[in-house]
Amino acid sequence: MKRKSLKPGIDHTFHRSFYIGACLKGLQGILEALGGALLWFVHPKMLHDVAALLVKHELSEYPQNFIVRYIHRAAAHWSLSTQHFGAIYLLIDGLINIGLVIGLLRKIWWSYPLAASLVSLFILYQLHRAERTHSGTLLFLSLMDAVIVVLIIREYRHRPVVGYSHDQS
Repeated sequence: MKRKSLKPGIDHTFHRSFYIGACLKGLQGILEALGGALLWFVHPKMLHDVAALLVKHELSEYPQNFIVRYIHRAAAHWSLSTQHFGAIYLLIDGLINIGLVIGLLRKIWWSYPLAASLVSLFILYQLHRAERTHSGTLLFLSLMDAVIVVLIIREYRHRPVVGYSHDQS
């Protein structure tokens, strides 16, 4: 039996948005985990050389391009410790996202508040890093994660009262 809804069309739209968001978060988790694992094993000099090769032509034609300058500057200041931090961060975030999305899509009731809490903690960390590094990318990711948290909470509040899995596995 489902909880009573005042606007079934809006509920369906939110549920569909939740499902799409969860799938995208799962895809993000897979890409982050793979990227983190790959990043761990690539030598920093190779990353610098690849970035330089990619932006060389663009820098000569569009020296004021913000994205090209950002990539060039980031590659120039890349260090092994930055690389290891990035690899560990991506791997942990990716694996957590994959696990949480599996729980959400299987409708395991306790995964909803856990997912909302953990994603919120990552948002706080991303905002802290964005404040220190002035990263627009982290601000954007934080905003997208905040939308996902809202959808998770709404889906949890509007879940069926009966019929959800109460497995502890």
